[in-house]
Amino acid sequence: MTKTTFGQRLEKAIKRSGLTFEELAEKTNISYRSIQDYIVDRHEPVASKLVVLSNALDVSVNYLLGTREPFKTEYLIEREMRLELLSKVAEYERQLGAAGDHIKEKEGVH
Repeated sequence: MTKTTFGQRLEKAIKRSGLTFEELAEKTNISYRSIQDYIVDRHEPVASKLVVLSNALDVSVNYLLGTREPFKTEYLIEREMRLELLSKVAEYERQLGAAGDHIKEKEGVH
C-alpha cells in the first residue's frame, strides 16, 4: 500500500468538503498560495494552521498527518444516524400496528 503525502490527504479532504481552495483560504485565513504549496508538498503548515485546516475540513489532525484513517468521525455519525432512523422506523411500525388493531376493534374484526 502506497503511503499518501500530506498534500494528497489535504487535497482529498478539500474535495470531500466541497470547498474551493479560495473558499478554504477565506474560511481559514490561510493564503491561497500557502494552500497550494501544501497540496504540492512544497511545505507543511505549522501546528496552529494544521489545527485550523482540520477544523475547517472536518477531519482530524491525525488524518492530515497520515497517522489515522480518514473521516472516522463521519463514519461514527452516519452509524449513529442509521441506528436512530431504525429506531424511529420500529416505533412508527408499532404505532401503525396499534392503530390497525384499534380500527379492527371498532369494526368488530378479530
